[in-house]
Amino acid sequence: VINTTKFLEILDFANRTSQFFTLRDVLKYICTTLDIDTFEYQGYLKSIDSLSSYLKCSLELLDSNVLNQLMNDNWPINTKTHDTPPARYLEHAEVTNSFISNGAIIDGKVENSVICRSVKISKNAIIKNSIILSDSIISDGVRLENVIVDKNCKIIHVKSLKGSKNRPIYIKQG
Repeated sequence: VINTTKFLEILDFANRTSQFFTLRDVLKYICTTLDIDTFEYQGYLKSIDSLSSYLKCSLELLDSNVLNQLMNDNWPINTKTHDTPPARYLEHAEVTNSFISNGAIIDGKVENSVICRSVKISKNAIIKNSIILSDSIISDGVRLENVIVDKNCKIIHVKSLKGSKNRPIYIKQG
């Protein structure tokens, strides 16, 4: 845990000193001038440094054992709220092991996925191991597997997108 201002000063110093310095290198170089303390943390911790790790870590949260490691009564979660209705499941909805946010309308099949606020998943659509971000629309018959759909997207004309866990497909915002 480090103060943002101090972190930026360290990065600036590293850049001015040598463009080949890694963060580890610069900390070794200046550790005698900084007050550095350490503590052991044994809880759930993941590095998200790629699309594949983002997908993997997000889907790990579907496991209640993993999710419970992050939930603690002493750690309040402050978030922006939106006045949207609860998720709505229509006649053909089939949802297993997924997070479905408020305002979503589901009429297709969703499996092992994260569906964010105000997403619309049409009849005959199949979503597996994917993340669909806010206000996106997945049309009738679309099949997505290992796909990350950013906010405000419409998947209408393409009927099938299949990435892999190591190389998910990303659909950019809008």
